[in-house]
Amino acid sequence: VPAPGYIQRDSRDLMSGMVYDYFESLGTYLDKRLIYVPCTADQCQSQLLDGTIDVWANILFDRNGPQGVLMDASKHVITKLMLTLYLNNTTDLRHRNGQLAIGFCERYLQREHIIVALKDDNLIEGRDFFLLPYSDEQQLYEEFYRKTLNGIMVSPGQRRIDSFARTLERTYMKNTYYAVRKGNFEVLSELDGASDRLLSIRPTFRERLYDKHLNSQIAVTFTAEEQEYIRNK
Repeated sequence: VPAPGYIQRDSRDLMSGMVYDYFESLGTYLDKRLIYVPCTADQCQSQLLDGTIDVWANILFDRNGPQGVLMDASKHVITKLMLTLYLNNTTDLRHRNGQLAIGFCERYLQREHIIVALKDDNLIEGRDFFLLPYSDEQQLYEEFYRKTLNGIMVSPGQRRIDSFARTLERTYMKNTYYAVRKGNFEVLSELDGASDRLLSIRPTFRERLYDKHLNSQIAVTFTAEEQEYIRNK
């Protein structure tokens, strides 16, 4: 899943990002060639489980949730992933009655990722919310502006909603891991062993990568035409 700062390809098909640099450095300690396979969030899970890929490189993971039944995750945290929940200005969080309809683009996120993100949010906790997947990212945004949805959850790589939209914005920084299909301890132990060696030699390696790739990220804004469209809705 392309996510600027984490993993991405440029116009020359060259890869970069914190997760890419992390795995390239792990490769120094592995007796294996690393091949990077682009896929959506759902494709990552299905291809991991059917053996097409061996590792999901950067995943929000709840060991006690549904993912823990299907996958085993690293003991090491790779980085923190920033997810942003936008709630429209008609959503009243002071009252617990009623449901929250939260949309997301299934190219970038899975239902489990959002549940992990909302798990410790005191404003959302205890509320009855339901999650609506969208395959069309443009439709997701349009339904949010029409207030069909109370909120949308977005990840890095998706465009952000500017302040003119008058929304409540909540940001979640969640640990990410690499994961293998359940029981694939051979691959997991190799990766964890490589991480052990890498981080023992370079204990601030992850922090340096974060500063290099993520602290410099600039939020994406809308074009003038998009802003005009939204104001006229």
